[in-house]
Order: sequence, then structure tokens, then C-alpha cells
Amino acid sequence: MQYISALERKGFLDRHARKARALITPAMKVRITDVPIYGQIPAGMSALTEQTIEGHVSLDTRSANVHKNRGTFALRVRGDSMIGAHIVDGDTVILEDAKEVHDGDIVAALIDGETTLKRYV
Repeated sequence: MQYISALERKGFLDRHARKARALITPAMKVRITDVPIYGQIPAGMSALTEQTIEGHVSLDTRSANVHKNRGTFALRVRGDSMIGAHIVDGDTVILEDAKEVHDGDIVAALIDGETTLKRYV
């Protein structure tokens, strides 16, 4: 029993409420949400942007490590300038609104009404 308690403390196991001997791994708790796709973003030269929803992408917020309440959105990538970050033409990137960014973060920058996807340095 001490091993199960240790796994619970470390976050590897959870007890199912109202059921005896029912243990769940956190990976089994899937939290699917729909994230809006706001068109395309060039990975390279900037382009004019529009804020129209073109569709949605469903993802598990836990495994993708995103939070729906943080302004999560998706953009389709055009161009190959981010290939070094394994982002290629046709990919869909998931982004969150952020008040601050850090060196190395990949950002969608809005400059004079135009957007581009780049690594922040």
C-alpha cells in the first residue's frame, strides 16, 4: 500500500471518486477542447492578417500542455523558414496569448498589422 501512496503523492496515480480500489493514471484523464484556427501565418516574410475563424482543431490540453483559458488559438503555417524548429509548410501551430516571452520562444509577432512566425531572441 505504501507504494500506491507514493505514486499518488508523485502524481502518477489518482483515486477514482466513489469507487473502491479504482486507480487511474493521469494520462487516462483526457481533456479534449476545440481550439479556433485563425487562418495562416507565414514562416518567413510577414503578411497582412485577418482575425476570422477558419475552423477548429481538437486537442488534449493536458498532453499538449496548453490552457484553454489563456487565449489558445491555432494558425496554419505557410513557408519553410522555421524548418530548424521542425515547423514546416502546412503544419498547424498552437499558440497562447502571453504578456511576456523569453529567448528561444516561438512567437507569432504582429508588426504594423502584419504577422509572422519567428523564434524570439
